[in-house]
Amino acid sequence: MKLTNAPILRSNIMINKANLLAGFLFLGVSTSSLAEELRVIVSYDNDVVVSSASAKSTTSAVSLGKTSDRVCLNTIDGAREICVPRPSGAAQKNIRVLSNSVSSASEPKPVQFQAFNVDADSFEQVKETLESTGWYATVEKDIIVHTNGYTNDPWLTSQYYLDDPETSTRDSKGAHNFFSVLSVEQIEQQEPIGVGIIDSGFYDIGEEMVFHGGATFANSGPVERGNDYLLDVGESCTSHGLGVAGVVGATANNGIAYTGAGGNVKVYAAVALDCGTGGLYAAAESIRWFAGESFIEDGISDFQGDVKVLNLSLGAGAYEGEGLRCPSYMQSAIDFARSKGIAIVVSAGNDGNDVGMHTPSNCDGVIVAGANGREGYRSSFSNHGEEVDISAGGEMVAALSPDITREVGYDGTSYSAPFVTSALAHAYRLKPDMTPSQAELILKLSAREFTDPTCEYLGCGTGILDVKRMLEVAATLDSEDSNRISWALNDESECDQQWYVDSFGKKSKMCSMLKVTFLNNPSVEGVKYRMYSSDWKNPDAPEELVIETTENTVLFSKDDIDVGLYDYSVVLCTDEACSSESIRFELETKDAFITDQPAVCQD
Repeated sequence: MKLTNAPILRSNIMINKANLLAGFLFLGVSTSSLAEELRVIVSYDNDVVVSSASAKSTTSAVSLGKTSDRVCLNTIDGAREICVPRPSGAAQKNIRVLSNSVSSASEPKPVQFQAFNVDADSFEQVKETLESTGWYATVEKDIIVHTNGYTNDPWLTSQYYLDDPETSTRDSKGAHNFFSVLSVEQIEQQEPIGVGIIDSGFYDIGEEMVFHGGATFANSGPVERGNDYLLDVGESCTSHGLGVAGVVGATANNGIAYTGAGGNVKVYAAVALDCGTGGLYAAAESIRWFAGESFIEDGISDFQGDVKVLNLSLGAGAYEGEGLRCPSYMQSAIDFARSKGIAIVVSAGNDGNDVGMHTPSNCDGVIVAGANGREGYRSSFSNHGEEVDISAGGEMVAALSPDITREVGYDGTSYSAPFVTSALAHAYRLKPDMTPSQAELILKLSAREFTDPTCEYLGCGTGILDVKRMLEVAATLDSEDSNRISWALNDESECDQQWYVDSFGKKSKMCSMLKVTFLNNPSVEGVKYRMYSSDWKNPDAPEELVIETTENTVLFSKDDIDVGLYDYSVVLCTDEACSSESIRFELETKDAFITDQPAVCQD
């Protein structure tokens, strides 16, 4: 008998184990334990009835049982046996006909698909073997997919603020687009970013909220001032700090409670209040500790982590006889932290008043978060005014509590601030050397417009937080195509350059034009650019304003720009005063010298 490499078929019914083993040994089929279960999808052109005459070239080698609903085949490579449902056309159980009827010859023929599991060494092994039978039109592998890669945390459906506001099916116009950075795959690949939460009531609840270190600065309360900072479940105190920390850093994809908006973060805790109440000075000390100041004499070990953002969801009325002000000890601590590159996010307060009457949100250099609801309207309790920088979700925010089995939601700007903190964690992951001023800038430039008309005169910040847009803006801050001066035609192809010169001549206007590009992102709105020149030979000479514009690209004649004699910079402003907090970039000029002029324009 002539042997071929075509599959050998046998019945899978009532096979004696000893005979089965002997058969495997005779046929040389391996019983390797390394097989994996594969989901295979096959299709048929026409009804198929398996018989001894149905295999392409193996009729003499086919042996089928009369009643079996499965058939087994030796694989082409001889490595194992695979068993599949007996193909029997559209009448076969589990075969789905995708076209219900055929009414004319011009309509597509019905396609019969069948899905089944196969134990094999690889899909290629299955595909080669099944295709060699001639029974199937196609043999394909089922593709494992995830629902947008979302985590498996059971209360994820309560976290409306993670939605894309443009596509949300739950009318979440006030959402923040965190899902754009929170797929399982993205979180697994993210570099960890350190975040400090200055608050009270941090509980040890296990894996759902992991703290990587902390200390207590409050002078009274259930935890004494020192290195301890966590409460055990059952101890009586507010769980405010736990709730705020969980918004940022609740463990994702562990099948418990919520997903933290910050992705892969290392959360550190500083207890500044005694169960929700305490002195502001302890909060200032906490800021200094995170920024590197030593409190070892107070029995508190030096901070060993690295934080990019601090969150303060706390505050008080700031009125004193001499007026409204931020306490100097708090402002000093903020300035110290900012000098170390740490951004500070604070809540606006829940009094429904002017935020200038609330501290530390009236301090300089902090990013102030107001609250909005699901629909994008300002929350009625949220403080408002010029000092508010941005708005984020503050109504029915899903938060952790010591009872991890209980789903809870809270209102307040205390829960708006950690969304902004979370957004900045993602931004620092993209731009680790970003300054606090740049962090504030990208939040403002990327914010979405309010749906609430009252924000136009009350002041709710520049808009609603949008993480996806924020990261797009962050990517443009120091890209090669931003903040540069170059010859206008250099961005065109050589073919287009030649066409221009052939059409208009070397003396044409475009050959002598320089293009200044500020942010290479036309979608960025609400920013004003001030371009300055300075004499690099005389650093003491005052700089001169060249142009102020809202356009992100400007054309100049080569007679108006001299990169050989002057340095150029641009200041990015988001307010009319173009304050000292505005961002300055040096303009790159290496492509703007006369020798860099397009060759077709040179004599």
